[in-house]
Amino acid sequence: MVFELNYFTFVIDNHHFAISLNDVWRVIRAQEVKPVPEPPPFITGLIDYYGEIIPVINLRKRLGFPGKEIAVSDRFILVRSKNIHVALVADEVSGHVKPDKNEIIESVDINSGLKFVRILKQEQELVLIYDLDELLSSLEDIDLIALLDYQESERADSE
Repeated sequence: MVFELNYFTFVIDNHHFAISLNDVWRVIRAQEVKPVPEPPPFITGLIDYYGEIIPVINLRKRLGFPGKEIAVSDRFILVRSKNIHVALVADEVSGHVKPDKNEIIESVDINSGLKFVRILKQEQELVLIYDLDELLSSLEDIDLIALLDYQESERADSE
């Protein structure tokens, strides 16, 4: 893996996380999420962003934090995962950070079932840096494609 020094940081349940800045497409305010029947794990529903249907991922569930309703103060981080856009729900965004190499610690195996790539030591905080594809994993990618197929068939039926 190429050593990435540009990260986008965000907060969930008072914990700090980061992903590669290259994966981030846009950040928007939380908006109404359309529920879907029998959603796959970690999927909250879908949003319509200027005509593009985007699945919304509940990172709280994915990372093992207690659930909460999406609030108007939350942010959707629109990211590119493989060939699909998804929205990650965050409590807040911190923005762009370009740390020095000496602020990065290679990950340690904590046997959590979800591997983070590196740790960023930033003032009083430890920021867990995740690889986006690892965070979403291939199982969710398959489910995302099924969700988009469902949405497209509903749209065609209503026309």
